[in-house]
Amino acid sequence: MLENDSRYPLSPHHPLDCHLSLTIPTLNEAQNISRVIQHLDGLIASQKKPIEVIVVDDASTDGTADVVRNLQGTRPWLRLIVREGDRDLSRAVVEGWKVARGEWLGCMDGDLQHPVETWTEMLERIDRGHVDLVMGSRFLSGSKLEGLSGGRT
Repeated sequence: MLENDSRYPLSPHHPLDCHLSLTIPTLNEAQNISRVIQHLDGLIASQKKPIEVIVVDDASTDGTADVVRNLQGTRPWLRLIVREGDRDLSRAVVEGWKVARGEWLGCMDGDLQHPVETWTEMLERIDRGHVDLVMGSRFLSGSKLEGLSGGRT
């Protein structure tokens, strides 16, 4: 677990140790991010162990960071990092993980193409133990490739 980076302060009500730190990289997701966070409200409420969500925004021009700031008021588990000049999805995820407080690290898209509900099953598998990695895939038996943007199929 890494020490908190003073560039990204924690809410005074933020859990200092989390079961899961979930990073969401964003670029111009103002229309989607509030729905993602609303879906995460249910997941977080259903868990016995604390979860933090770290939105890493790559200087969106559509107000994504402002939407997240507005959502933070009632969600002490929600953090925001705004990166300037570096627009790279994988580096955004790593940036979030660098300040994460969770025992487990996760990531998901900010456009609902990764269903939030899959985290319930992944957390159950983690809690049962004897795993080092839990991963979702669209290519497993029973998975569906619906609703994806054109570049993702």
